[in-house]
Amino acid sequence: MAAANYQNLFLQPSLLPEPDQTRAVWLEDAGTVCHSSDKEFLAAVFFAAPHLRQTAQQFSPDQLHHMITNPHEAIRTSLANWEAHVAHVSSDDTFMSDVRKLRAEIWLIIAIGEISGILSMQECYTFLSQTAERVLVKTVQWLCVHNPAFPDINDSEDSLAGSGYIVLALGKLGAKELNYSSDLDLIILHDSQSTNIDRSVFIAMTRRLIHLLSAQTKDGFAFRIDLRLRPDPGATSISIEQSAALIYYESQARTWERSAFIRGRPIAGNIAAAEQFLSEIQPFIWRRYLDYTVIEDLQVWLQKKPTPENMLGFDVKNGAFGIRHIELLTHSLQLLNGGRHKTLRTYSTHSALQELARLELMSADNARALQSLYDAWRQVEHRLQYQRDAHLYRLPSGEDDFAIFARFAGFETADRLRDYIHHLQHETDHAARHPVLSKLFGKTLSNLNQTPSDKAPANQSWIDTSETRLEWLVKHGFTGAETINQTIEGWLSGRIAATRSPRSQQYLLKLLPALLTQLAASEEADDAFSAFADIIAGQPAGAQIFALLEFHPKLVGLLLDILTSAPELVGQIRRHPDLMELLLEPSFYAKLPDISLTVDENDPVEIQLDHIRRQVRQIQFGISIHQLQHLSDEADIALAWSAVAEQATNIIMGLAKTDMIRRHGPIDADLALIGLGSFGRKTMSAHSDLDLIAIYNGDLQSNSEGDEQGKRAIGLSAYMLRLTQTIVSWLTIQTAEGALFTVDMRLRPDGKSGPVAVHMDRIISYYQTEAWPWEHLALDNARVFAANPDFLTAASLQLKTIQSQPLEKSKLASDLIKMRGLLHQTHKADDTTTNWQLKRLPGGTLDCKLLIQLSARFEVISVSADEEEALQRIEYVSRWLQVGLGRKLNIDTLPNRMGGLLAQHLHMPDQSSVRVQLETDMQKLAHKLDHVLQFDLTANP
Repeated sequence: MAAANYQNLFLQPSLLPEPDQTRAVWLEDAGTVCHSSDKEFLAAVFFAAPHLRQTAQQFSPDQLHHMITNPHEAIRTSLANWEAHVAHVSSDDTFMSDVRKLRAEIWLIIAIGEISGILSMQECYTFLSQTAERVLVKTVQWLCVHNPAFPDINDSEDSLAGSGYIVLALGKLGAKELNYSSDLDLIILHDSQSTNIDRSVFIAMTRRLIHLLSAQTKDGFAFRIDLRLRPDPGATSISIEQSAALIYYESQARTWERSAFIRGRPIAGNIAAAEQFLSEIQPFIWRRYLDYTVIEDLQVWLQKKPTPENMLGFDVKNGAFGIRHIELLTHSLQLLNGGRHKTLRTYSTHSALQELARLELMSADNARALQSLYDAWRQVEHRLQYQRDAHLYRLPSGEDDFAIFARFAGFETADRLRDYIHHLQHETDHAARHPVLSKLFGKTLSNLNQTPSDKAPANQSWIDTSETRLEWLVKHGFTGAETINQTIEGWLSGRIAATRSPRSQQYLLKLLPALLTQLAASEEADDAFSAFADIIAGQPAGAQIFALLEFHPKLVGLLLDILTSAPELVGQIRRHPDLMELLLEPSFYAKLPDISLTVDENDPVEIQLDHIRRQVRQIQFGISIHQLQHLSDEADIALAWSAVAEQATNIIMGLAKTDMIRRHGPIDADLALIGLGSFGRKTMSAHSDLDLIAIYNGDLQSNSEGDEQGKRAIGLSAYMLRLTQTIVSWLTIQTAEGALFTVDMRLRPDGKSGPVAVHMDRIISYYQTEAWPWEHLALDNARVFAANPDFLTAASLQLKTIQSQPLEKSKLASDLIKMRGLLHQTHKADDTTTNWQLKRLPGGTLDCKLLIQLSARFEVISVSADEEEALQRIEYVSRWLQVGLGRKLNIDTLPNRMGGLLAQHLHMPDQSSVRVQLETDMQKLAHKLDHVLQFDLTANP
């Protein structure tokens, strides 16, 4: 849909009531407090908004004129003057009077500025929130300065860092979207342990804070303070020990509290401590995995009520498709996705909608429409609150008052206002429709007032008892029906962690009919159930996985497709259930994953490394699905495998260099990596090793700088050795997030007996005088990466020189014949079963890669079209099987579904045909390579 702009659609309220004598009365009344040039405008405002009329009487005509003509400057001047003045106030009564006068003045300026069209709704939010925030900061500072328990607090706001007092803003203030009559939602914490100040002092100070800002005086009130969002408000004090609050949020807080903290931010007191507290509860707010239980938990927030007749008394906040609808949609999507996308962790509704569109979690048109609609609803809300400065959201319930409000809102008649509100509802209904939240927003405006249908869903009572369930399983062809039924009975009895809670069991009961029905349609129903049970058995306590599948029925089919066709991916999903979420991404099937790894340099290195592992795992899973389902070109897939490996290695090398500088100081040298094999060729597959040689430059007599703070200086060779060992360790170490890659450095000079990092001079001399011919061959597709530009250029030139050296063909052939013989003997010794593998057999993938490399290096070796086709077929099958089977490329253990997919991709009738064709291809290529080594190379020295 096209996003309409609803900002400032209202006309100025210039219409006054009839008859003329009534107009004259109101014009005369306005003329007593303002200049004649402002009289028509203010008369209309005062007629509809008694609160604004009463407030305006406190100011001179010149002051009112300045407010009307230059609200921006008037607000800034008022706030600055108040801040300068309040520092010298000593009594509670004076402070309370001054803060109430400040609010009255700025709130009047904002109201007049918005009504006149000078201030946008965004500016209104900003000025209202900024004023409330500055008042809170100065009030906390004033309380501390005048409290003997805080002797170190002075007129500097920075001194509040030592107070141990924390004020967090939530709700509209936290979002910087405060409305005209909004409460201030706060959570107040203290740290009595580190400050040695008794908790009673903080509680008493909080009571004074509330009194100073909320008490009704002759000047009215300043701000209503709402502390009900604090942990367990019925049982806790108004100021809570920081450590106790942290324990609460880590152990027992509820979903609505997660949602509240989306808009949580530090606002006063010890800001650094507040930021640390919010940082520590991030895992509570932002779950790493998609948690669809949040949808059910937040349904109680959306209590839609039928729209009243003629819009009389309609609630613009909680009514159908009003303010709350937009906020709840936005917050739900933030909670669902913010664990994976940090940019969604924003308190601003506008910013969140913008990020949802950027991440393709919502259409750009809908996001823009909702931003505009949000401001439109908030404008109606503000006009209501201007009338009496009351915390209300309902349109007038009487016809006369409704007509007055319509004129105040700039509409000529009440019906025009009704049409406008109804239009906003329809536009919000349309823009907020979202497939992920279809169950939360199940009703549309058109069916909101309809009575729910009593028609029951299709009969699924067979799932309820063990007997009927077993009968159904047998009837639908499960050969292990009794075992499967016992497993399900165990799930529903809570015998595994994932189904221990009643909530998990409820989700599972909803999910099982669709799951088992789809399983029954599979050719390998029992095996698929077994794989699914394996995944469930590895899940932690909680209903998340069942909620995810129940809210996304199509995901069940996709998961079953993987269960029956790719045992390797089943294992990955079992260990890392977050991978299933990727199947929900809008662009997942349309294109290969974007390979853009990021780290937060402020995080500890362990967290950065785990973040890289998660990103790499998710990208590799996406590449795997594209390869398994034949969704992308093979060349693009190979480049993607290689690109993610190179990016990860580059980042880890940078982290390792930083770590070495921290431990030993910088050194006047540089390290680079040479990629060989499939990594060098950029033709990696799912389980390719990283074949690496680490090289460095610099003066061998030099040392690292160290420093006077305990960094020990070490020599160049030791420095580069430790740096390389760190890089390899971080690439290969197994953590809870898994390992990144297997690194193979056996192709370095002197093999296993040589150092893992080799000086460039040694590389040059080794390949000039000592290297075997096959070692030169291994460098054919090598490339230098992960180095600074100067060293990269120099090392690449040296590598090209080495690669251009001629080889003694007969010697190379002799070496390769011996190596192949040892390889095939090893395979036979290891092969104690009937396994038929593609890698080490004659004509297998290792032979294929060798033949391709030799034909590229020597003109005397030619490959026919048939041989080229056989090479491509074996390479394709090898790469494809790695995705589904892992490193053991055993075609005999292929699941039927996987064998069928392979035959389909190769345009063959069945799996046995694939086996026959591969045997023929391998015999052909083994014979070809034998001939090349025994005749072509030997006969052409």
